[in-house]
Amino acid sequence: MILTFAQFLLAFAALLAAASAGLSARQAKTSPWPLVHYALLTVVFALFAQLVWINHHTSRTSSTLVLLFFPIYLLASAISVRTAVLTGALAGGLNDTVTGRLLIAREALWFSSVGLGFIAFVLELYTPEKHWKAYRAPWARRGIRLEEDEEHDSFNGGPTKPQENDEMESPVATANIYER
Repeated sequence: MILTFAQFLLAFAALLAAASAGLSARQAKTSPWPLVHYALLTVVFALFAQLVWINHHTSRTSSTLVLLFFPIYLLASAISVRTAVLTGALAGGLNDTVTGRLLIAREALWFSSVGLGFIAFVLELYTPEKHWKAYRAPWARRGIRLEEDEEHDSFNGGPTKPQENDEMESPVATANIYER
């Protein structure tokens, strides 16, 4: 369930970034860089939606590429917004012209897409295999225990206490890049 929600967020973020690219297409003759930026961001979000699905079906860890991209992109975006505010590109008189209103709409769509991408990033930090098990329904874990037996598990018929030769799984097998 969490995986599909993260995919939905990334796909919707790609749509919002595509809308930002559409709004910046009008000014492509004077400055093509916003159009290139939002078009590439659209491609990245669309690819990440597929990458998350592929990674969670072939690996037991979160996608390293997604986990490294978002902090770097958020840092670069924060620097870009700070520069735009300091230079006056996002001044208060933007509501007076059509170009200014388009700029506000483009930036609002961009902020929304980055926000949705950040939520997907947070969900990607917590792999479904190990972190979301506590939120599953009790009957989905291993069945409902009807009686307790000291020597045997009533559902599986096996011992409840670990034996001497039982091997513990290494936490590195499911650790993401930040947990390592």
